[in-house]
Amino acid sequence: MKITVEYPVDGAEVGLLTKRGMDAVVRRVDELDLDVIAFTEHPVEGPRRLRRLVPASS
Repeated sequence: MKITVEYPVDGAEVGLLTKRGMDAVVRRVDELDLDVIAFTEHPVEGPRRLRRLVPASS
């Protein structure tokens, strides 16, 4: 059996949307020996939307 983790995007804690946050999640998934990380099939958000989601201080 394969175990999949769906990466949270909508409604996610802002820290999970940063490079550091993504790196921490990916490393933890690897440590737990899980099989797949899935992202939504929606296109990448544009810079204007991301600026609203992730404050400049992050």
